[in-house]
Amino acid sequence: MNLAEILHENLEKNHRLDSLENGEIEVPKAESEELWNWWIEHTDDLTDALMDAGILVMGAYSPFPHPEWLYRLPQLGLCEEDTQAIIDYVHEHWSESLMLLDDIEADGIERAITASAKRCKQKGIVFSQPDAALSTIETENTTLDTTLGYHRFVVVLRNVNGELARYEPFCKWKDQEYAGFGLRYVESLGQTVAA
Repeated sequence: MNLAEILHENLEKNHRLDSLENGEIEVPKAESEELWNWWIEHTDDLTDALMDAGILVMGAYSPFPHPEWLYRLPQLGLCEEDTQAIIDYVHEHWSESLMLLDDIEADGIERAITASAKRCKQKGIVFSQPDAALSTIETENTTLDTTLGYHRFVVVLRNVNGELARYEPFCKWKDQEYAGFGLRYVESLGQTVAA
């Protein structure tokens, strides 16, 4: 099945399951069992298809939206209705990841520049001023073997001479609610220390 077919099947079956759970519809026992068996076997199909399409990447605990996920959607060649359905699906299932990404995009680079200057001063290292226009927010595989491991967001600080530093954003929580993000300096691939 292609992405559009997986999307339609997922939306249709999950809508029926939600209606069944909420008592909005009644179905024969055999159909109910069939729906629940479908859910057990296929609940991750859409997420897997979105990962295959590069819309989602695998994090340490679960998938999350790629920083350029919205820009990648038109490349999938879906109709407008299906594209909107995917946007809604991502917003519904990864709202906290999207809040983190929005916050990182809003001021992650500037905060990483400040953290880098502070770190250089503490370590007695000469600070090279990063260029915000050349610095980026990316995903990075956490292992050298790109077929294994997990992805994470990283803020990559650069200037005209190349890469200067990498910082990994992480969620802060207060009373089990998202409360912004902090940054960890990335020493080397897969290793971090507090910024």
